[in-house]
Amino acid sequence: MIYACSSSKKAQIDTIGEDSLKREQTIVPDTFVLPYIPEEMTNSDARAVYLVMHYWDRFDFSDEKLTLRPEITEQAFVD
Repeated sequence: MIYACSSSKKAQIDTIGEDSLKREQTIVPDTFVLPYIPEEMTNSDARAVYLVMHYWDRFDFSDEKLTLRPEITEQAFVD
């Protein structure tokens, strides 16, 4: 079986609200940035589900070099 993921920055921007854009973090090259969980989400189960659903949103899968660097891709799991 072959699985693939694709990240479309345009699609993500189209679905992000104006408030979310203001809170958007600067992406630093060669780092893994965890998703921002909205402050309004106070239920721990809902926060966990949100994190799982958005975990890879800001990871650039088109950059093959990043996928081959465990210090980047595995660091978020350790943290």
